[in-house]
Amino acid sequence: MQPSERWTFDVTTFLNRTRTDTPLWTQEAGKFNSDAYTRQPIVDDTELYSIASTYELDFATFVASGSYMHRELSSASDVSRFMQAQRSEGRCAALVGGGSPCSDTQLSDYYDYVDWQSYSVLYPQQEMDAWTGELRLSSNTTGILDWTIGGFWSDRSIAVWNPQVNTDPASGEIVRPLQVVTGRHIDDSLTQLAGYGEVTLHPFEGAQLTGGARYFHYDKDIVGYTDVPSILVGARITPPTAVNSTENGWVFRFNGSYEFTPDVMLYAEASQGYRPGGANQVLGLDAALTGYNSDSLWNYEVGLKTSWFNRAVLFNIDAYWIDWSDMQVTQRTPNGAFSYLGNAGKATVKGVEAEVNAMLLDGLSLQGNVTYTDATLAEDQNTGATATSGLKGDRIPYVPKWMGGASAQYDWSLTDSLGGMARVDFNYVGGSWSDFRRNYTFAREVEDYALVNARLGVEGPGQSWGPTST
Repeated sequence: MQPSERWTFDVTTFLNRTRTDTPLWTQEAGKFNSDAYTRQPIVDDTELYSIASTYELDFATFVASGSYMHRELSSASDVSRFMQAQRSEGRCAALVGGGSPCSDTQLSDYYDYVDWQSYSVLYPQQEMDAWTGELRLSSNTTGILDWTIGGFWSDRSIAVWNPQVNTDPASGEIVRPLQVVTGRHIDDSLTQLAGYGEVTLHPFEGAQLTGGARYFHYDKDIVGYTDVPSILVGARITPPTAVNSTENGWVFRFNGSYEFTPDVMLYAEASQGYRPGGANQVLGLDAALTGYNSDSLWNYEVGLKTSWFNRAVLFNIDAYWIDWSDMQVTQRTPNGAFSYLGNAGKATVKGVEAEVNAMLLDGLSLQGNVTYTDATLAEDQNTGATATSGLKGDRIPYVPKWMGGASAQYDWSLTDSLGGMARVDFNYVGGSWSDFRRNYTFAREVEDYALVNARLGVEGPGQSWGPTST
């Protein structure tokens, strides 16, 4: 909508309804095969509404935006194998007998208890509401100085009921009405406020210096309680307990660039980032691991952007170094039953990225990129309370050393008004590990893989309609 030449509105609505089963498969069961004993349905209903308004002043552009999102998500993950592994005299002695062998009656009752839930799933039900708003004013005049100032606000609340429920051994379906084996309720709220500003100086032709700062404040409250206990996962009935995490501070960004020629530009940047801390509400988790800190980083990079042969070939390369403090990572409880967030101390991420784009022939475009990443712990992990603690030099989970890709697309005229296109894409992701310690019981190697896509398409006049990338 455009009420006037200076004033515009953009309104967007996004609705999503998903009904499916988890796409996960298990390597040991064979490619694309699941070894789950149960169905693992996913129901995801998402609504997102947003509005953005832009007003052109004589000296600056004013932008106001806001959004609201409502999401209801439920999923299921099979825990049958873990439950069935509890059916032993040793586990009865540990959980019921206080370390001594169970009596015949104790063992019989314990086996009945395990058998009752030997086919079951974790079945979290989550409902989220999130509001955001932002105001921004940016200069739109030409001169030695450009500037931007703004403010940001968000308020998010999440209510989660995380039960373990039984499934039908024959069909794998969740038994209804629900047979709740254990359950925990969690209410999570996060409010964030921020103000920011950035100034760019053009001291002489081809040179640009930028400095920016952002002040942030967040307040996070989590309340959780368990109303259905289970000795198999260490869940006890607990009253509502509240944990608060609050932090404020500054993050900064500095950037400089220089154009040696219209085809060659060198740039360097140093920037900060952070993520809010919080608290875990996980069944049977040691109290010492309830809270986790915010993590922060400094990113340093230098790069070169170039063009060749009258811009027929573009080549860019970038090298970076990241110092990461109190890195937030996903860890697992000692029995492997649950995951939770913890801080992994300091880490260092070093890497190089390069990309090339070429249009050497009319209608033919070629692209290629490659990334090398060396991501490791810079000190022994500071949690120390679980078997997943990493040591200095251990690689960060799920970060491959090598990634790369290439594509080729050819466009041609079919008729005076229709065009044809053919495209091939190739992507490669190197191998990684699921944990810092490769000898950890639950650690798994994530093998490298390659993906190839090919498409043929027809496009309308001026590409007004046609195939899109997926």
